[in-house]
Amino acid sequence: MLPDTKDIRELFQVRKLLEPGLAEIAAEKRTEEDVVRLENLLTKESVNKWEADYQFHMKIASITGNGIVVRLIEFISAATRKAMIDVHQHIQTQESISNFLNEQHVQIFKSIQSNESNKAKENMILHLDYVEKVLVNNVLIHT
Repeated sequence: MLPDTKDIRELFQVRKLLEPGLAEIAAEKRTEEDVVRLENLLTKESVNKWEADYQFHMKIASITGNGIVVRLIEFISAATRKAMIDVHQHIQTQESISNFLNEQHVQIFKSIQSNESNKAKENMILHLDYVEKVLVNNVLIHT
């Protein structure tokens, strides 16, 4: 069963409190090895799009070196797993949405790569706003 729009909005409220700051810190703390790993996650072809998305966001969290935050992101991801899998299946049928999400990940990556912490934060906010909108619309379509 899909979560309702209230659940999605509450979860994304938490994600928006955490993840922009994580992207900002990642841009400040990242190593060249972190950049290579993030880039590999972006360029790696994956059958499981949800898993690739999860790994990208988890890598950003892990770059911060804050284990508590990593566990929080894991918890949030577990709570939204079913909805995210469903929306990724929907997204794959919508090439423009899929391409836009991929481009957002690239922009987040580039800002982290170039140590642009404010830009990384801004790009993550834009990304989370868009994903929330897509998820809410997906739930509304299926209710």
